[in-house]
Amino acid sequence: QIMLALKLKKKLTEITPDSTLKALVGGKSAIQNELVGDITTEFGQGPESLAELPLKEVANNFKSYRTLGKITTGFINKLISVKMPGGFGLNQLKNYLAGDKMFASGRVEGILLFSLLEEPTTRLTSEQSAKEWLD
Repeated sequence: QIMLALKLKKKLTEITPDSTLKALVGGKSAIQNELVGDITTEFGQGPESLAELPLKEVANNFKSYRTLGKITTGFINKLISVKMPGGFGLNQLKNYLAGDKMFASGRVEGILLFSLLEEPTTRLTSEQSAKEWLD
């Protein structure tokens, strides 16, 4: 849902488990095809009628998905390169969340994914401001 919210520039609340890709794009087949490709890149091959299925059914096809894929990792990398202070990269973010905050690896990825929905409006200027933003 987060990936779709970002790609479609919609609020997360607009991307419900009962939504379909077809409904979300309002019949724009080029955008629909792009999203189907992104979902395939992120999660692997899905069902034939992926665009017509509710997202909760689409998600059921990817139960083995355990770590962020190429698309979501790209979003996170872009956030880091544009909004984080120099020298405070992905490893520092993960170390802060896993070490100082004691989150498990899967939780760290979840936090980073949700952080994309609340990214800073400008580049953060210090490691401390980056940590405060994560808190």
